[in-house]
Amino acid sequence: MKQENNSTPAAAEAAFYHAFEQCDAAAMREVWADEDLVCVHPGANPITDLEAIIRSWERIFAGAAAPRIETRIVQSFIQDGLAVRIVEEHIGSASAATATARVLATNVYRHVETGWRMVSHLGSLLPAAASARETRH
Repeated sequence: MKQENNSTPAAAEAAFYHAFEQCDAAAMREVWADEDLVCVHPGANPITDLEAIIRSWERIFAGAAAPRIETRIVQSFIQDGLAVRIVEEHIGSASAATATARVLATNVYRHVETGWRMVSHLGSLLPAAASARETRH
């Protein structure tokens, strides 16, 4: 059974980005709920099975240097046991001064017995010159 270490959606999100930055598939597994999931990496098809989601992160982490990820919350809300957080991610190497990828992510967390767990991560590459503010309509 998963440990209660995600007492708020913000804590669950911090655990997600920590696992991502550490290239730690075991920690990434702890972030996710057990069912009713979807993960869409930029340019990829949806993945809906926990084991397949973790395998996708293992492939991303394989041979990769730990990235540096800076995030900015664009919007967030909580309603009926779900938390939705729209996050602009700036992803680069730990040694680079500037980000090499900019991703707009929609992260959804559900409150379960063991705390807040991710049920959806949808990442979409942003154009190099655009920011999340510019993409609003």
